[in-house]
Amino acid sequence: MPLALKKALTYRKIVINNQFYSVYTDLCSIVKIGLLVFITCFTQALIASTSWQKIVDASLETSTVFETASLPLAYQQTSLISLAKRVNYTFLINIPQTGRYAVFGWWPHADQLTQAATYRIVDDLQGVTLVTRSQQHLAGQWVELGEYYWRAGKHSIVLSNSEHSVLAIDAVRVVLLPDKKTRLAWRTDKLPLAKTNTPYQFQFIVDDSYGEVSYQLLSPLPQGLSLSFSGVLSGTPVQSGHWSITIRVLDSVGQQLEKTWSLYVFSNTNAFLLPSTLFSYQDKH
Repeated sequence: MPLALKKALTYRKIVINNQFYSVYTDLCSIVKIGLLVFITCFTQALIASTSWQKIVDASLETSTVFETASLPLAYQQTSLISLAKRVNYTFLINIPQTGRYAVFGWWPHADQLTQAATYRIVDDLQGVTLVTRSQQHLAGQWVELGEYYWRAGKHSIVLSNSEHSVLAIDAVRVVLLPDKKTRLAWRTDKLPLAKTNTPYQFQFIVDDSYGEVSYQLLSPLPQGLSLSFSGVLSGTPVQSGHWSITIRVLDSVGQQLEKTWSLYVFSNTNAFLLPSTLFSYQDKH
């Protein structure tokens, strides 16, 4: 083979190999970027779908008041045991963010355990709640102790026993509940009819509120009526007619809800001006 042709073929092979390597390198870069994006998205989705939780295991603590015992179905093979008539044990929990938390308790199995283990849990809005569970039942599992609203910071759950029986102190679990759309629901469907120059009072009520509830009027009321902060519509109307009343309710965790009602105020002297559907109501009352 002529030297010139051999050099030409060798150069072409080098060019082709370089192009192939360049394409291969580009493909690897694309795959790496795609894989990185996938891992990032997957990680974010996993974090978003996984609630924060904390388990406090009492058996890992050292105490001169309680004895360590190996009992069946204990959370970590051992539990703290006390035979005193009344004892208190405090589980300390550092809450990372403000929100609603579900609390669970765990205890081992033993026939002699108390039937009145009491958990003292303080809700930042609703105050102290005492939850009593029998440790002779539901051993070896997470038992629900309720939902509580906590602000970020240090919180405590106090386990105690008021009777002369064996109290097991094992573990508690706290789970951050996901944010939900408002759970507020109006219990009020329709407003009762009102009469001119006659005292009127009606209490608006919502269900599934949390903490303190406040009511705000968003539309005019008939002259003589007013709405209180606690949701009481009261007064003595002086003018007959029909009004559309819009009210907003807000609870302590920021849930809010609005609704519009129809309020009819009629006068005994001008009853014929009212819609015919109202006469049946008036006749029955």
